Amino acid sequence: MFGSKKSPEERIEREIAVLAESPMNAEQLAKKVGTTSKIVAQDLARMEKDGILLSEDSRGLLSIFRAFKRKT
Repeated sequence: MFGSKKSPEERIEREIAVLAESPMNAEQLAKKVGTTSKIVAQDLARMEKDGILLSEDSRGLLSIFRAFKRKT
């Protein structure tokens, strides 16, 4: 879990793929991708900044709402 060689971009791509398959909370997502809840929280903020819109249901489960590329 610690000392992963994956880049942040690779990890975020994996998180997006996991959320696209099934809604889950941040702690579940962290376990699924092999990182910490703190890192996932940072990644979720980055996703939204980068144009990945997330949806959270009444149970706190996250899913991908819409993904689009921001113009830079």
